Amino acid sequence: MTAQVIAEWLAGYLSRSLAVSLEDIDAELPFDSYGIDSSKASLLVSDLGDWLERELELSVIYDHASIAELSEYLATSTE
Repeated sequence: MTAQVIAEWLAGYLSRSLAVSLEDIDAELPFDSYGIDSSKASLLVSDLGDWLERELELSVIYDHASIAELSEYLATSTE
């Protein structure tokens, strides 16, 4: 899976879950700038893992704190 495909999924997910326009999602901004608290982060990581068909640790969203960072990491890792 490419970083671009993962980034598009993440942007769409944030757009839908936060009820904001897709154009308002900036891949470089940290997730917490969108109000992603620990509860929302846990749900996002769970849904992302389901979509990727792999188990992800919750810490992945804190270690790679933006769409750009997380998608690049996931595209190149085997976590």
